[in-house]
Amino acid sequence: MVFLVLVTFDVVMAPIHPLFNALGYAKQKFVIMGFGNAIYLLAAWILSSKFGLIGIINAYGMQFVIITAIKIVYIWMKNRNMMWKANK
Repeated sequence: MVFLVLVTFDVVMAPIHPLFNALGYAKQKFVIMGFGNAIYLLAAWILSSKFGLIGIINAYGMQFVIITAIKIVYIWMKNRNMMWKANK
């Protein structure tokens, strides 16, 4: 059930990834993905030894949340001036 919820949220947030590329943030994507994957590997190692397969699923969820949240915040911070000008 937990895995189904995580995959559902991953599918809902999927448009963030192509948007990040379309805005030209490929170098930043490389760093963010590297950080997220390092967190995943560390979390999977620690959680799988304690919780087994459920630990791997939770590590996947952590990776997804970290990568998506960082991308959303980065896009918002870089484009907030543009958004304010469009509303005036």
